[in-house]
Amino acid sequence: MEEYKWRCLSQFLQRNSEVGMDFYIREMRLLEMQARRCYSESITHIQSDDFVLMLLLDGCFILEYFFNFQYQSKENDRIFDSGWGETIKSDLLLLENQIPFFVIHKLISILQGPNTEHREEECVLVDLLLRFFPYVLEANSTKPSCNTIDHLLHLFHTSIVPSTPHSNSKRRGIKMRKEASLKTRILSWLKSRAWRSNSRQSEVRLIPKTIPCASELHEAGVTFFCKRHAKNMFDITFRNGVIEMPLLIISDSTRTIFTNVIAFEQTQPSLSRIFTSFAVLMDLLIDTSLDVVLLQRRHILVHTLRNEKEVAFFFNELADYSFLDHENHYFKNLIDQVQKYSNLAWHKYKARLMHDYFRNPWTSISVFAGIVLLGLTIVQTYYTVYPEVHKNN
Repeated sequence: MEEYKWRCLSQFLQRNSEVGMDFYIREMRLLEMQARRCYSESITHIQSDDFVLMLLLDGCFILEYFFNFQYQSKENDRIFDSGWGETIKSDLLLLENQIPFFVIHKLISILQGPNTEHREEECVLVDLLLRFFPYVLEANSTKPSCNTIDHLLHLFHTSIVPSTPHSNSKRRGIKMRKEASLKTRILSWLKSRAWRSNSRQSEVRLIPKTIPCASELHEAGVTFFCKRHAKNMFDITFRNGVIEMPLLIISDSTRTIFTNVIAFEQTQPSLSRIFTSFAVLMDLLIDTSLDVVLLQRRHILVHTLRNEKEVAFFFNELADYSFLDHENHYFKNLIDQVQKYSNLAWHKYKARLMHDYFRNPWTSISVFAGIVLLGLTIVQTYYTVYPEVHKNN
C-alpha cells in the first residue's frame, strides 16, 4: 500500500505541472502543528519530516482514489480493479484512519490554483466526496461547508443525517481531541464483539425490548412495505398498521461503515445520534434470521453476507454497544406507536384470522363456502322448527 501511495503522489503531481513537490511539502509543514493537535495519542515520536510526508501521501492517496472513482480513469488503477475498491472505501471511513479535512482541502485548493482556498463556490471537494459515499440521498438540502468538516467520517455523517447542526469552527480542535481520546476504547468494544459468531445467550441485553421483532409484529397484524421514494435511509414511517422503510443494502463494507459511524456518534455528545437510534430500531425489528427473511421478502433488506443469521447477529451486536437516551431519540415516537398498535388484542385476532383463513384463494373459498353452508343450515333449521309460521304467511 505504501508503494501505491507514492504512485498516487506522482499521479497527483502530474495534474498540475506548475506546482512541484517542494511547494506541497512547504504547505504541509505550515499545517503540521495544527494537524498534530488533532490527535490525542502521543505522536511526538514521529519526526517532523515523516509527519509532513505522511500528511502529503495520505492526502494525495485519498484525492486520487476519488478522482479515479469519478472519472473512471484507466491509468494506474490496478488496485481498484483488483477488488480492493470497496475495501478502500470502507477503510477511508474507519475512525482510526481519519486525517484532518483541512489537509485534503489545502491539497485540492493548490491543485485548483491560487485564490480558490477561501472561495466556497470553488471548492469541489465536498461535491466530489458526496457522490462517492453510499446512502447519501436527500438528507440535507444544504451542502456542508469545507470549513466546518473535521474529516471524511464527519462529512459522511453530516451528509447522511437529516437536519444535523454543523460543527462550530471554533470548537473543531477540541472536538477532534475528544473523539480521538475515546476512539481506541470504543473501537475495541465494537471490533472485539461485532464479528464474533458465538452464542449470545449469556450476554446481558443493553437495549430495552419495547416492541416485538418483525416476525412477531407480522403475526400481530403489522404489515411491512418498501418505501420506493424515501428521502433518506431514516425515512421510516408507521401509519394504520403499516411500516414503510427504504431499501437497506448490507455488505461487508457497509457494516464496517455502520460500525464506525456509530462509534463516531458515541464520541461526540454534541451530535444528534440518529444513526444510533436507527441501529436500535433495526435491532428491535431483527432478532433472528426469520426477521431477516421477512424483510427480504418485503423487498426492504438486501445483503451479501454469508447467511441471514449473520445479518441478524450484526444488528444485534451493533445495537448492544450503541448507547443513547431511550426516552428521547429519533425513532422514539415511532417505536411507541408500533408498541401501542401491537398491544391491542383486536389487531392480533384480525391478523390471526387473515393468516389462518385467508392465506390464499383456496382457503378463502373454503371459508366463504362454509359461511354460505352455515347460513343455509340456519335457514333450514328455522323452517323446520317453525313450519306453521311459514304456512300461515
